[in-house]
Amino acid sequence: MEEVKYLIFTILIELPVAAVVTGGKEWRWVLFATVCVNFITHPIAWYAVSSGASWTAVEGAVIVAEAVMLAWFFPKTRARAALAACAMNVVSALVGRIL
Repeated sequence: MEEVKYLIFTILIELPVAAVVTGGKEWRWVLFATVCVNFITHPIAWYAVSSGASWTAVEGAVIVAEAVMLAWFFPKTRARAALAACAMNVVSALVGRIL
């Protein structure tokens, strides 16, 4: 159940970052995209790290996976989608490490 708490926390941190980087004009679409990519990557990352995988390697893989997925959600701004994936995960990782 702890992982659900961290999933929600991750989405709350990453959503404003995604909105700013992608332009956020269609906030419902940004919300949907952020929730979708995190519902896919967060459980896999949680399992991988708890199984002993390198946190840095997992975080890198998550950034790549989310960049690909966000590019699908935002095809006109693929570069921004990749930047969003990187920014979202850097910010949430930093907050997670601080807390």
